[in-house]
Amino acid sequence: MKKFLLLPLLVLLSCQSSKKEEVDLKALKDEVFELHDEVMPLMGDLRRVRKSLMLQVDSIKETDSERAEILTTVSDELNAANEGMMVWMRNFDPNFEGTDEETLKYLTDQKSSIQEVNKNMKESLKKGQELLKN
Repeated sequence: MKKFLLLPLLVLLSCQSSKKEEVDLKALKDEVFELHDEVMPLMGDLRRVRKSLMLQVDSIKETDSERAEILTTVSDELNAANEGMMVWMRNFDPNFEGTDEETLKYLTDQKSSIQEVNKNMKESLKKGQELLKN
């Protein structure tokens, strides 16, 4: 009799475990999208600030080569951050299908990647904006 009671309990527990993992995968995917959505609007700012920096470079490169070099370096960082976002978006597969384990690894890797993109975009944009103020 105890064996008959144990089987339904094990089935119930395994179903709950599966649902929890499913919810965790959805939450992880949502986190990836939130990180993307947080910095996606900054792409226009990256391009605008980069263009402004390069205009300054063109106007001062003959008279202040040191500042022109700094502006160029930050402009390159802005470009790299923008390109990093473009590469991430091209490579991200929102419909990735695999086992739960494969999906967890994929989403964890994507979260790490978009966190790095997020950081690079914000840091380079801040540097560029500060240079434009001075």
